[in-house]
Amino acid sequence: MKKVFVLILSALSLTVFAQQKKVAVLEPIVEDGDISVIYTSVLRSNLMSSISNEMAGYQAFTRSDVDVILREQNFQQSGVVDDATRKRLGSLGGVDYICVSKMAEGHGYLNIDILLVDVQSGKIENSANKLISSNDIEVLKNSAIELGKKIVGLDKIERQQAEAERQKALAEQRERDLEEQRKQEELAKQQQLEDSFDELGNSIVGIVNMAAQVKHDRNSYYIHFVNLRSSPRRLSINGQVIGTVEGYSEKTFTVPIQMQGVLKSVQTRDYIFSPNVETFTISGVRARQTINVKNK
Repeated sequence: MKKVFVLILSALSLTVFAQQKKVAVLEPIVEDGDISVIYTSVLRSNLMSSISNEMAGYQAFTRSDVDVILREQNFQQSGVVDDATRKRLGSLGGVDYICVSKMAEGHGYLNIDILLVDVQSGKIENSANKLISSNDIEVLKNSAIELGKKIVGLDKIERQQAEAERQKALAEQRERDLEEQRKQEELAKQQQLEDSFDELGNSIVGIVNMAAQVKHDRNSYYIHFVNLRSSPRRLSINGQVIGTVEGYSEKTFTVPIQMQGVLKSVQTRDYIFSPNVETFTISGVRARQTINVKNK
């Protein structure tokens, strides 16, 4: 996109340069008011700088001979040039156009008129006008540049270039947005894949746990002990503790199938006399079988 834009601008520049036309910028005409030489000089020099532009296709320059001829033909008063004068103007260095500027001052304001005249036809190709404060030379300078651009169409070219730059910036932003969208989509896919792996891992862990539980169940049985006393009881089989049951409660214990024999229930609190002990015999138990035991 960027390369295409540069090529288009280059092609336009070459075309305009090949068709470049010459403009003689005349000394400004003071129609009314006391306007100093510095004002006319600022107007003329800034008109020249704004008219001379390859993109607009014009080259501005001053010709004292042109000024002399126009004064001889009373151009300032009549505003027209006869056929003989036009031919003489056109022969002066290949002049295609003349730029005539007029200034009138009054009541604190300065009126500026700019005309672009075709020397072959005598027709006014373009014109521009602006009213400014007469005591601000900086405003005069900026106004001269603005008016010069307007009469050669450079203001339109600059707007077109600005619009082209804006469209280019929008296109680049769209490209960045699309790239960011692609990145986000890629990240989303990657996250989805990671989530899928996590789910698969969890499923595998669940299966392994289930298999372990099944294997454990095949090698275990259960003792469900109901404690009818207020004191907690500690349970053991053949001297190996399997757990504790609180007073007036019940609990189920998983016991390896090979652990069978004497189940001992011992009161856990210390008394002056010997602690209360109860025994139960467990034998011939099958895997996954539940043995219900109650104390007295």
